[in-house]
Amino acid sequence: MEEPLRSAKVVELSRADAVSIGAPSKGRDGQSGRVGSEPMPARAMAQELVEKLDQEKRMLLTRAENFALERLVGTLASRLNTQVKLSHVLRSLVTLLLNAEAALDRRAGETIGLSRPANADFKSIQKFEREIAKVIAGALRDAGPPRET
Repeated sequence: MEEPLRSAKVVELSRADAVSIGAPSKGRDGQSGRVGSEPMPARAMAQELVEKLDQEKRMLLTRAENFALERLVGTLASRLNTQVKLSHVLRSLVTLLLNAEAALDRRAGETIGLSRPANADFKSIQKFEREIAKVIAGALRDAGPPRET
């Protein structure tokens, strides 16, 4: 018989708490883990606490990009046979980027001659963003799929 899913507790974290999640604490003896106890496995910790989604990021798209993105999300939802929203896709992309952070840092350090153009130079902005996309694509390939928490 399958084990029922436990509901996770949603919590609000301070900025310092959010940064320290996932970073092992140091005990009195300098070793990772909590003082006087075994370190909590990451999976158990993730099941106990789920951070509240309360930070908003905004961006502008062209009409064509917006249409293509909505089509992509709709196709994904249809192929997965479940409801999928743009926010699910974007948070999944954030997961991939954070997973590839070390590879992204390395790839960005290897990129020479990239400079951000003026906001009014739309054609150059598109070229700039394509170059960033190439760096990100390489980093995602290097990093591989995200690990289970």
